[in-house]
Amino acid sequence: MNSAAIEITGIAEQSSRLSLKKAMETFGEVVGCHIGNRGVDLPVVRFKTEANAEAALQALRTGQVWLDGLVLGGQWKGATRQQPQVSVPRSDDDSTLLTSRDLMERRGREKKSAAAIGEGTGGVEAVAEAGLGAGNGSDGPGVATAASDPGGFDAA
Repeated sequence: MNSAAIEITGIAEQSSRLSLKKAMETFGEVVGCHIGNRGVDLPVVRFKTEANAEAALQALRTGQVWLDGLVLGGQWKGATRQQPQVSVPRSDDDSTLLTSRDLMERRGREKKSAAAIGEGTGGVEAVAEAGLGAGNGSDGPGVATAASDPGGFDAA
């Protein structure tokens, strides 16, 4: 009677064994309903007859069975297991998965490269040419730029 057992997918963490059993009894007599360890095992529903299990499986595969606001899916018990679906999209390229450390390191590199622009090609003039000033010839109160002091400024 192993062929009358269906593994259920897509069940909510808060769904109870009794609510799953009642939902599946619409397809025929359920002789067993096992939830297992949540997040590890797939719940299993066993029907008295294979015909009832087949009807339930067809409804599960077509998205017609709902429990606690989620659409349930299913497969025959013992069928090839698929990897659990993850809510975070993944790709083979790890560049899209950044940690906070990666973000801080990137921010540090960007600050260093911005400072290198200012130091490497004439200091304040390069910053003014890059458009990093306030747009009025001043970088703030008391700070001279090439636009506000055409002759340069003296080091004090």
